[in-house]
Amino acid sequence: MGGRVVNSERFYCPLVQWRPKRNTIERLTAQHDALFRGFDSREIAPPDPIESILFRMDQSGLQRKDLEPYIGHSGRVSEVLNRKRPLTLDMIRKLWKGLHIPLVSLIQTSEDIDHQQRA
Repeated sequence: MGGRVVNSERFYCPLVQWRPKRNTIERLTAQHDALFRGFDSREIAPPDPIESILFRMDQSGLQRKDLEPYIGHSGRVSEVLNRKRPLTLDMIRKLWKGLHIPLVSLIQTSEDIDHQQRA
């Protein structure tokens, strides 16, 4: 019942034996560098706070009522989600701790978002 050790090269996967030519490696490296250099130079803006909250609600299956411990009574939740009232520091802390929404996406103001859209 013992296993047999195969020492023949014909049993190895052809891809393991494949050795790319030097110019292939250099070309792939240059393509990789160009791709990531272009990606790193772009600045991706975080979403606005309300979009972040709505995204978390959608992903977690939450309803507006579920936000009351973090934002306040149902009227206040409605005002915040309809962009009639800004998030307070206390709301931001509670949303961050309770729903694990990244702080960077909660602290933007409408002026920050308008400025990013113009740029």
